Amino acid sequence: MKFLFKTALIFLIFVTFWSDKVNAIVLDKDYLESKITEDLNNKYKKNNPDGAVIVRNVPIISVNLEGSTLVIDTYCDFTTTGRNKLAKVTLTENGNILRTFVVPIEIKAYDTVLVASRDISRGENLNTSNTKYEKRSIESNTGNVITENFALENLISQRSIKAGEIIDKRFIRKQTAIYRSNPVTAIFQSGGIRLSIEVTAMENGGIGDYIKVRSKEYNKIYQGKIISSNQVLIQI
Repeated sequence: MKFLFKTALIFLIFVTFWSDKVNAIVLDKDYLESKITEDLNNKYKKNNPDGAVIVRNVPIISVNLEGSTLVIDTYCDFTTTGRNKLAKVTLTENGNILRTFVVPIEIKAYDTVLVASRDISRGENLNTSNTKYEKRSIESNTGNVITENFALENLISQRSIKAGEIIDKRFIRKQTAIYRSNPVTAIFQSGGIRLSIEVTAMENGGIGDYIKVRSKEYNKIYQGKIISSNQVLIQI
């Protein structure tokens, strides 16, 4: 969902002739707003098909054209979170810039995200009994929601979460499986060969995390992946 969009939308304006003279064409505010909205939506929906961009106000009343080609160039950073943004618009006629201005826009984004199916206490494990997936509006929190296929195993809440609340990644953490200074088993694996030795954890970590461990016997430090509450796997 992290893309910067800069697009040029070209409209051919067919001029009319009367007594061999070209009449100026006037594009009103409604026309410009519809074309800017269309362009922004076409690009935003490529990665957010359920979303929408709403242009709140175009700060010009009309544009007079003498030539035959108008280029509407729009720019908006959709990678940042937030519901309200500004889009930059440049109007160019035959290579000459007519106007450059910004328009306030509102982002409507929807996705299937993890929510609390009941009240969840601080320190409680997340699982299928206290969470569920629902399609929700996420425009103010796009970078921190949990979407489908996210592994919930060994995750706990860092604060209380109310029933129906979208679960934010910033308020959960992995359950600690190994604590610093605890004795653990380091399993060295190379192909089909495995060797185990006793080591001491130098860091806290949850299952799937990589931590450093120290071997007192060999006076060496290794880094391995936590695979259980007392085992670290080291690939060699």
